[in-house]
Amino acid sequence: MKHRLISCSLLLLEVVAVIMFPVALSGRSVADSPIILSFSASDLPMIREPHLFPVSFDWAPDSKRIAVEFRARHETGTAAIWVAIWQTANKRLINQCHVDELSNSEAENLELRSELRYSSDGKTLVVLTGPRIVLLSASDCTNRAVLSAPRIAPRRNDHVESSSVAPSVTIRMFDISANPGYIAFVSDDASYKWPDIKWSTSPHSIVQVVDLNNAALIREFSFAGTVSFLAMPPAARYVALTGRFADAQSGGDIVLLDVQQGTRAKELRSTLSSWPSPTLGGVPIAFSSDSELIAAPTRDTSSSGRYIGRTLKIIDVPSGKVVRELRAHHFGPLGTLAVASHAPIVASISFWESPRQVLSDYGPAKTRSELIVFRLTDGKSYHLGRPLLAGAFSFTLDQFAMRLSPDGSVAGLFQGNQVSVYEIPPAILDVGKNGSPSK
Repeated sequence: MKHRLISCSLLLLEVVAVIMFPVALSGRSVADSPIILSFSASDLPMIREPHLFPVSFDWAPDSKRIAVEFRARHETGTAAIWVAIWQTANKRLINQCHVDELSNSEAENLELRSELRYSSDGKTLVVLTGPRIVLLSASDCTNRAVLSAPRIAPRRNDHVESSSVAPSVTIRMFDISANPGYIAFVSDDASYKWPDIKWSTSPHSIVQVVDLNNAALIREFSFAGTVSFLAMPPAARYVALTGRFADAQSGGDIVLLDVQQGTRAKELRSTLSSWPSPTLGGVPIAFSSDSELIAAPTRDTSSSGRYIGRTLKIIDVPSGKVVRELRAHHFGPLGTLAVASHAPIVASISFWESPRQVLSDYGPAKTRSELIVFRLTDGKSYHLGRPLLAGAFSFTLDQFAMRLSPDGSVAGLFQGNQVSVYEIPPAILDVGKNGSPSK
């Protein structure tokens, strides 16, 4: 028997996409939601790269186009980054472009992440290629600007006080606001580690807020610690962070940075942290509006095999209080959120295990991941049909990396070496219709 207590960071490499929703009622299931589209390297015959695979994707604001970021591994050890854009109605390829080249050391660094997002006006594609962020024109795929990780001063170590080494600075993640169109991204030197060396100072993180229109720096925040999750509301008033902070004060596990004032505004409590100190990790977060922040539980379990966090929390930002808890039947949290920006739904991929399975040395025998959608208007939850297959490559941000289209009509997620698109039944988006009760 073993007790599995999985941290947020390891959790991201397991399985994914997540958010869970209201009402203390059992989930409702709808008719099977089949794959209606898929996108993979086989759809790009003109790109003659032998080892091409998708690493990230996003929907355009009109929900009619999808952009997919691909990485191509070369025999020389280098890698190329490509982006392709399709119309979803007929799967017509609109554009494809070469975005970046990664050196041997960059391509082999598994801590470098890939992510792609559309700006809210649909004019810019923001592509995290690993070592840098490239801003592309969404209309013609031309390179508009490149954002690099800032310089961070060397840190001393406890073994050789007279020496210091320049850290390897990594861009960890980013988020985008709607109006104004800002990008907030965090970089840190936590990836720089020598075996058996203890640093006398905490890892250093820098959050930068940049205007997407002209790549101008708006704000910069610097602090000791590392960030697990980052989120921005539509109006870009705050940058919300969870992670490990050396100067955590009030016991809150969510830190709000005030973009307008350039200050640390407040700390919020999600009440989901399984640790006595918020400096030991962070919970996933996402804004559903300018005034409401959603926090999701991780897959941490107690000694009895039960999930420590079993509900999603909605926090009122002005008051700092949890105002709603969102529940679903047999919800196995995986620690990621998927929010539809223009529809009142959120989604999660659940991997539920009974306490006996959690504590088993052999793991679950029949448990499979499933897609769950939660409706914000009335808190009802819907299990969408068949179990999901395996996710994507283990070095991506998560295995499924699910995203909802802005209008909530479809959900995209990784399955193997392709992006699979599932239809969200219209009944879920219509408050006046209900799915049949789950079995």
